[in-house]
Amino acid sequence: MKSPLFEDPQVLSWVDQFLHRTAKDPALRTMQYEFPVGGTKTPLLMVGEPGQGGVVLRLHLSLRRLFRCVTSHRYLLNAHLPVARVLSWSILSRFGPTGLYAQLEERVSGRAPGDWDEADRPKALARVATTLAGFHSVRRRWPGSILRPTRTSAVERYMPRLIRRLQRLVPVIGSETTERLTQCLRDRGSVLCSRQSYELIHGRVNNNNFLVDEERAWAIDLATVQYGDAGRDLIHAIHRLCLGDEKQTEEFLSGYFSEVRGLDRKNFDLQRPFYSGEIHITTAARFMRHWAEDSEKEQTREKVTRCVEDAFHHLES
Repeated sequence: MKSPLFEDPQVLSWVDQFLHRTAKDPALRTMQYEFPVGGTKTPLLMVGEPGQGGVVLRLHLSLRRLFRCVTSHRYLLNAHLPVARVLSWSILSRFGPTGLYAQLEERVSGRAPGDWDEADRPKALARVATTLAGFHSVRRRWPGSILRPTRTSAVERYMPRLIRRLQRLVPVIGSETTERLTQCLRDRGSVLCSRQSYELIHGRVNNNNFLVDEERAWAIDLATVQYGDAGRDLIHAIHRLCLGDEKQTEEFLSGYFSEVRGLDRKNFDLQRPFYSGEIHITTAARFMRHWAEDSEKEQTREKVTRCVEDAFHHLES
């Protein structure tokens, strides 16, 4: 799927100029571009082959996002975690007509976990578990972004965003149910507010954000890397990668806990109700994004109601 930005001749012209200035391999300047699925918030294209000098060019829509991604890449490389090297970046595009900020990184090999054959999928998930265990073995006292810790708990930091998502649900579930759900979140979150340290987390675990080869799972899309509760990553892995399958989930968690340092199942069990409820609320809020102009409101209402029921099930269990 090609981002609309790449339909703009001025953008492609600037991309050509940027690659010409920065790519070490002259052949990259003449290779055909590939436009992968995704990349809606950060449009990207690929040039060349993985492991053979190929690169990924990410076009950020804000300087802040560019800075966050470049910082995350360098920080994770210093921690010896499996992420691609950033080759170069540029803010010069802010003077152009498109206002884009470019990041050039190595193109790593591998396929998304969901693209592996059913027989080999457990191996792919095991490698993702190893990568997440590496992330979560890095800790510090306070949560927050890599450069700006906040002297509050991860739950307290995250709660305002959850409250805003809950407000989107009011047209379907009503204010009374919304308040009840909010209180359930606060009750479950309160037990997580006294943690003594926090893990380095990916922050957006899904099928598109890992590339798995025969040796490792590379973490990509690092704009949301931060310190927080490891349970947030793990719950998203269970839902987005293991797809709720009990056998795959147990194998994933067993592999993960055999490798992570300083975290055990008891810690995860404390975090599980809150972040299980969170993921269903987030899904419901996503369904409500275009409620005003939604032509299939009844179907949307059913989906949201089902998500809310699932959220209550986890939060009240």
